[in-house]
Amino acid sequence: MSFTSFVAPKIIKFLYVLFMILIVLGVLGMIYMGLQMGSTGILFVVLAPVAAFLYLLLARMWLEVMIVLFRIAENTGEIARNSRR
Repeated sequence: MSFTSFVAPKIIKFLYVLFMILIVLGVLGMIYMGLQMGSTGILFVVLAPVAAFLYLLLARMWLEVMIVLFRIAENTGEIARNSRR
């Protein structure tokens, strides 16, 4: 209950895997919808992998930003502790 350590850095890998699963499910849904639409849905089939790549890239970047922020907080706390000595 003291909040002396961060939980988020420990669950980042789990969140990345969760994002990958959700993105794959979304892409499969887009491809399925595209195949159901016929010739006009071919755009869905073609763009689904591109969208998946972009979403995965954005998810990775967002998670890396989170890790950087937590590392900044940890390093700032260490600097503050060392300056009090």
